[in-house]
Amino acid sequence: MNLENYFDWVQAIESIFEMKEYNEEKSLQLVILKLKGYASLWYEHLRKNSIGKVESKIKTWSKFKKHMDKKSQPSSYK
Repeated sequence: MNLENYFDWVQAIESIFEMKEYNEEKSLQLVILKLKGYASLWYEHLRKNSIGKVESKIKTWSKFKKHMDKKSQPSSYK
């Protein structure tokens, strides 16, 4: 996914969360269900690597989005 598509996707998904008044946990559940292809594999890898690490478990959309931002955006992006 290119950077522009990523930002468009995040904006669209956050609009749905706002419209449906989803909380952080429900938002994350919806996103996980909608992941496809590489994104789904990436999430499974991230989830498996965080097992047993209490501080790194992803339980909210905000925390998940931070991980996605790191993965999707080049390090030079500000």
